[in-house]
Amino acid sequence: HLWYLYVMIPVYFVLPFLQVLCQGLGEKLERAFVILGGVWLFIVHVMPYFKLDLYYDLPILGDRSYIYYLFLGYLLSKYVDKIKLKNMHLLFIYLGSSLLNAVLTALVTITTKDHFERVLEYGNPIVIVSAVSFFALIIRLGNGKVSFSEKMKRWIDVCCSCSFEIYLVH
Repeated sequence: HLWYLYVMIPVYFVLPFLQVLCQGLGEKLERAFVILGGVWLFIVHVMPYFKLDLYYDLPILGDRSYIYYLFLGYLLSKYVDKIKLKNMHLLFIYLGSSLLNAVLTALVTITTKDHFERVLEYGNPIVIVSAVSFFALIIRLGNGKVSFSEKMKRWIDVCCSCSFEIYLVH
C-alpha cells in the first residue's frame, strides 16, 4: 500500500537537479539519453528471463525506470508538436500495446498456471510504448489541459471514493 511514495519522495528530492540537467542538454544529448535509457531498461527487463542479475546499476537510471519516465514526459511535453503521428494513431498505439500486454500476461499466466506480472513492469518496452503514446495523446488533447464536464467529474469522484475498497479487493 502506497508503495509509490517510496519512489516519489526521492524523485522529488532530485527534481531540481534533474531540471538543471535537462536544461543543459541539447537535442543530440536528449536523443542519446532516450536511446541509452531505452536500451538499459530493455536489458534490465530481459535479464531475469535468463536468470541473470546485474552487479551494478546505471548511475542516473538505477535498476528502475522512474527517472526515465520523468525524462520522457519532459521530452514529450517539449517536443509534442514534432510528433508526426495523428491523435487517432496514438490512440490505436496505446490501445494496441495495452491489449498486447494484457494478452501476453494472460497467455503466460494460463500457460504456466501461475500469476505472471513481469510483462506489466515499467521497464517492459511495450509498457513504455503504451505510456508514451497515452501521454502524448493527453498532452495534445486540449493543449495539455484536461477538463471534464460536471457529470464526468461526479463519476470520477464516485470511482475515486471507491478506489481504496477496490485496492483492498485486489
